[in-house]
Amino acid sequence: MIGDSYSEAILSAVVEAASSRNNQVLYYGGAHGCAVIAGYERDSPVYKCQQYYREMKDFIAQYPGVDVLLIQAGHHIERKEFSDDERSELLNNIKASLSTISHDRRLFVLEPIPRPEENVPKYLAGTLETEGLKTDYKARRSLIEDQFIEYKKALKDAADGDESISYIKVINALCDDEYCRFSYKGRPMYYDRGHLSEFGNKYLVDSFRPIFD
Repeated sequence: MIGDSYSEAILSAVVEAASSRNNQVLYYGGAHGCAVIAGYERDSPVYKCQQYYREMKDFIAQYPGVDVLLIQAGHHIERKEFSDDERSELLNNIKASLSTISHDRRLFVLEPIPRPEENVPKYLAGTLETEGLKTDYKARRSLIEDQFIEYKKALKDAADGDESISYIKVINALCDDEYCRFSYKGRPMYYDRGHLSEFGNKYLVDSFRPIFD
């Protein structure tokens, strides 16, 4: 399993799914603030995105034939620091980057996690005094489906063009026909504005089980 901080937030759900199939997970995370895409680099020297990308490829090369699960946020390419041309180039690089990882193995890529407009625990704390635990934080599914459209299309196109790449949808695990929930009965499903909490990530366990069949 590889990816950014979103993958760290979901790791325990993947481990639970693997354990239910008597399997294990080897994790190489740490790409904080980075997309696992060739050529992706941030303006700040704090981020070492391409260093992670190179080291990640060297790491998984030690395990030929072992399946890989990629989990990362959907908003990386939408950062304001990228020009339209840079964003277009990164989108074009996605297919080649995924094919590089999947050339001798199966690769599973996770649909981007729905992203709330506000920090979920802070939102719930702000409504606790006036509304108690009666009101959960949620958004219309149609709005969530409109998030990260270009990035999701690039992932789907890569999967459609390569039988070794599979696209894992998660929206049905986190949303009903009308709404996507960010909390349940007052309990946050996220620990901030994007990362699933230990409570929230368990909604994805069933989505991961087929990887280990």
